[in-house]
Amino acid sequence: MPELGAKQPSSRLLLLVADSGPAGRAYKLPRQLATLGPAVPRSLLQAVGEPGRTDLPGEQLVTLEESDHACSDAPTATERVCNYKSLVLYDGRLYYMSSNPRVRIPGVDMLYGRWYKGPGIDMEALFGVGHGLEVVSPAALPWAGGSNITTPIKARVLDNVYLWDARMANNMGHALGEEVMTFQNSLCQHLGSCTYSQRLKAHIFLLDTSRVLKPINETLGSCMSRQPVLSLSQWSGLGGGKELVLLRNVTAGIGPDCRANGDCGKGKTPKRTQRMSQQAIATYRQRIADCMGFDAQAVASLNPVRVVVLDRLYESARHFLNIRSMEQRIRQLLPDADVQVVYMEVLPIEQQMQVVASASILLMMHGAALGFWPFLPRKAVAIHVVPHPDSDPVQAWGHRMAWDLAFANITAVPLTNRKAERLRYRLHDFANHPHFRKLSDEDRLALLERGKCPEGAPFATYCSMHIMRKHVDLDLELDHLEEVMGEAMDSLLAKFSPEETAHLAWRRQHQGQGGESSGNRDSVISAREEALAAYKVALAALDEALAAKDEALAAKDEALALSQALEAARRVARDRVDHMLQASLQAIREQRTQNLITDAVYQALVDALLQAWRGDSTRPVPA
Repeated sequence: MPELGAKQPSSRLLLLVADSGPAGRAYKLPRQLATLGPAVPRSLLQAVGEPGRTDLPGEQLVTLEESDHACSDAPTATERVCNYKSLVLYDGRLYYMSSNPRVRIPGVDMLYGRWYKGPGIDMEALFGVGHGLEVVSPAALPWAGGSNITTPIKARVLDNVYLWDARMANNMGHALGEEVMTFQNSLCQHLGSCTYSQRLKAHIFLLDTSRVLKPINETLGSCMSRQPVLSLSQWSGLGGGKELVLLRNVTAGIGPDCRANGDCGKGKTPKRTQRMSQQAIATYRQRIADCMGFDAQAVASLNPVRVVVLDRLYESARHFLNIRSMEQRIRQLLPDADVQVVYMEVLPIEQQMQVVASASILLMMHGAALGFWPFLPRKAVAIHVVPHPDSDPVQAWGHRMAWDLAFANITAVPLTNRKAERLRYRLHDFANHPHFRKLSDEDRLALLERGKCPEGAPFATYCSMHIMRKHVDLDLELDHLEEVMGEAMDSLLAKFSPEETAHLAWRRQHQGQGGESSGNRDSVISAREEALAAYKVALAALDEALAAKDEALAAKDEALALSQALEAARRVARDRVDHMLQASLQAIREQRTQNLITDAVYQALVDALLQAWRGDSTRPVPA
């Protein structure tokens, strides 16, 4: 059994990636997966093959061994990682073969974050008995020709398997900034695959994601594996699902580390105990850079300063309606800068990353582009545009990302739209939403004219999370843009020496305005840096407060569950007492009917029973 944390043999490693599709949407599983039953409705696990493929190992005659496992010393499934030996994949099920009917197999968590359950949403992702793994006796194996474990049988053999569940990420921001980053860290920590040169000789088996993420996952899979990514949903079962696949060594679980824009496991307990270190994020950044062909050690360019504005096609929403005016204003402000307006939708992911990796200043609307920040050059500045006024919690996503990228001296400058009237709602996206249709005329006017979400669930959450962030376009105020672009230039130049920035028109202009000396400007920049440091402290305090709130909610839930359990126990006890009193009363009546007791004794016994009955005023007294 391989030791946890040690580098595993990398020949023929299989990564099984499972994905339920977008949260809240039913996911139609292949026939073999559907047999797993309600315990894992959209999560795990099927090894399937495409007829005619030559990159899968051929069948060979093998003698099976009893399964075994070893897990890391962790108190909860959330932090636990387990290695399994000799599992069999057959007809859509994973089998653990053991002659011990009481074998204890700890569960492991397969998701980097934990979400609340809700209608159509089940983000629990434990792997273990009853959750994608079935214990079977070696004397009664379910596959043909394998009635006993000692009987040689034909099977395809995979030496190493890494199980991975990719359901949490449903857009590029979560995929690049959370999911793949955590995935890379898990491979590094538990399989010793930390760099592009150490990528595994692996088959990544991917259950289809959205149309956007499927090709992304296939491409990024090449950064983790030397083998092509195979989509489970596109493959038929090997031999109609009746061929055996022997998995000699299997690793499952993420471990205690993760990276998320919010708290890993927010809203659900137990939580992961630690965020990924900056060193781990730097390792991820270097691996993707080596894979995608850009320099992770490159420094933001000053000759020229490269300003990259990421816009979206109108059809994609969150489009800058005055993008050409924005571009013109930036060129006027920074005449010696190289200004580019880029639409990521029309570029392959390699070019998307290379564009970001060339930016001295990146300006983008809140959304998926946050996931590209880890690939900015060192000392770069990112301007995070949030369309809806009063959106400090949304701006915190950018500050958290910049905080995690402090090792590369990447900073964030917020630009929150100040005027609700500059928003353009994409009414056709949500006009038929049932929550919107139930709004009063007053609430609709408050939303569409003043940018105010109606109070009260469920529409308030939908409004703030979707309408205000996703179903809007923005006519950005140009004076505000100029102001923030100036802050970004100050932040950028503060990272370089005066000699390195002396050639820039921006430096010369601002040194001459109002007799402002370089010493005064340095003081202003220093004050801004101190303000940013104070903001980071406040952000940390906010994170602690949110964590305390989550713990309080969890304690409340536990108290409610305990109260419900006590009430249920009370009902059971009360029902048992009722039954006993009814039986006693019936016995007394029968004894009186048979003249076995006198009238006086009968009446005394009945009075005693009725007195006990009246002790609970909520119970009706029997006739």
